[in-house]
Amino acid sequence: MFLTALAVGSLLTCGQLRAQPAPSSPPTGGPSTNTAPMMPRGGGFDRLAQALNLTDDQKPQVQAILKAQGQKMMEIRQDDTLAPDDKKAKSKALRDETNGQLKNILTDDQYQKWLTMQTRGRRMTPPPPPVPTGTNAAPAQPN
Repeated sequence: MFLTALAVGSLLTCGQLRAQPAPSSPPTGGPSTNTAPMMPRGGGFDRLAQALNLTDDQKPQVQAILKAQGQKMMEIRQDDTLAPDDKKAKSKALRDETNGQLKNILTDDQYQKWLTMQTRGRRMTPPPPPVPTGTNAAPAQPN
């Protein structure tokens, strides 16, 4: 009896959670869904503009470049006809193109800060070693 009541209560709670309307804007402090992938999380373009100390003239130009880059980058990622190495090469070429466009708009100090931000954002740890096929064993940890 107790388990039945618990299950019914859980279903009602889940139903109430699903019935709530979705928020009209992203939560404060969370990543914005309308920003290009290269923009910092947690504040979107406004945070980037502040970090680079963009002028009012620079803001729409930089935003347009990054928005276009984000769209092109998404197309590359979603292109199933490209091999992983080709996707990497196209992504790098796109980043280089974007950097060239930004270099024409930003001051030298702003551009150097942009490059530093991009380098920091792409740091990745190496992938773990592959698991031998046919076993459920975890990969060996390096000593």
